[in-house]
Amino acid sequence: MGRGGLHCDYGEMSEGSFQPLKVAIIGTGYVGLMTGVSSAYMDHRVVGVDRDASKIELLRSGRSRGNPVRLL
Repeated sequence: MGRGGLHCDYGEMSEGSFQPLKVAIIGTGYVGLMTGVSSAYMDHRVVGVDRDASKIELLRSGRSRGNPVRLL
């Protein structure tokens, strides 16, 4: 087992055996947003959490604040 307690043996994976992950992103700033969007694009299930409710409302409407980002 790895130092962080997570273990993945890629040798056991065969083509077509993809299993989507459940991913929680804490903080929807630039890094969290890009991580969440990238994970969702790869068909993982993503939940974003932020203490700033206005950020969440913007994301729900398909927009982001700050740097313009085209959400998929």
